[in-house]
Amino acid sequence: MSLSNSWRRSLATMMAMAAAAALGATLTAQPQHAPPPRVSADAASEELGGPTLVTVHAKDASPLDIMRQVTKEAGMGRVAST
Repeated sequence: MSLSNSWRRSLATMMAMAAAAALGATLTAQPQHAPPPRVSADAASEELGGPTLVTVHAKDASPLDIMRQVTKEAGMGRVAST
């Protein structure tokens, strides 16, 4: 059975992708980096210069709508939709 060069390249690419997927699943089973150290709320508050309090008045609003409004008012950009 004779295959053209384009079919050979396609077949080689598919085999390489399958091998990478199989190896990737086993090679990346462990975290690449150690988890960040845990910081208490008090320590984080001191590092940030004190707590930032937010009062939210919302009635019949979804949590996503509330987060969108809070991030908009804080100037943090958009919140991705689900």
